[in-house]
Amino acid sequence: MWPRISAPRNPVRSCCFYSPPDPETNTSIDEFPMSAPIEPIERHHPRMPPTTAFGLKPYVDRGFRISVGGYSYGTPSLKWSEGEKAAHTLEIGAFCSIAADVSIYVGTQGIHALDFVTTYPMGMVFGNAPGAERPVGNERDLGVVIGSDVWIGRDTIIQAGVRIGHGAVIGTRALVTSDIAPYTIAVGIPAKPLRKRFSDDQIARLLALAWWTWEEDLIRKVLAKFSTRDIEKALDALEAVAP
Repeated sequence: MWPRISAPRNPVRSCCFYSPPDPETNTSIDEFPMSAPIEPIERHHPRMPPTTAFGLKPYVDRGFRISVGGYSYGTPSLKWSEGEKAAHTLEIGAFCSIAADVSIYVGTQGIHALDFVTTYPMGMVFGNAPGAERPVGNERDLGVVIGSDVWIGRDTIIQAGVRIGHGAVIGTRALVTSDIAPYTIAVGIPAKPLRKRFSDDQIARLLALAWWTWEEDLIRKVLAKFSTRDIEKALDALEAVAP
């Protein structure tokens, strides 16, 4: 199992809405004012979609606990109960590419018990009954964490409690029900690993670089290295300038 993904360290053009809890102290999340207004980032391509942070701001304004790294684009549809907005979190890293019609479930929304007398959510109509059991899995963390440099294909559904590692690719119309390792291509219903994008050594080097946390000027300095198939040569060049 890989380390838990946290929000990027000083992400480029950061659009985070809150500081994630410290895993060592388990302290609560404290909201803080953003350093710049949330607005679509001006990009070289005039038709580039608005940033994810801009698209999800209405949820944040209503108290949903969401953080988004800089330069991520695409606005997923959130399936997240208003009554659970303070109980769970959604974290999306930097430089993510989220296609149209992606749905993300957070909290107990969409979870139905298969081993109860009925799959119908009786509590939604009649209220919580004394002594009623909770569906299996509701005790776990039902937030969602998406790492940086993740590409999510169109019509993908991501279920509650999922962790998607940095650099992962999720194929079109996939149903993500379990964690996806970093730099893994996953497809299907349910989504299963198809292959790794790079060798284990190369993946380890990319994770150590964490280039998505770099300052914009540094990224521009080695911009061509992000668009080459010679991964070893690119890694050597990036490591040579890494802060």
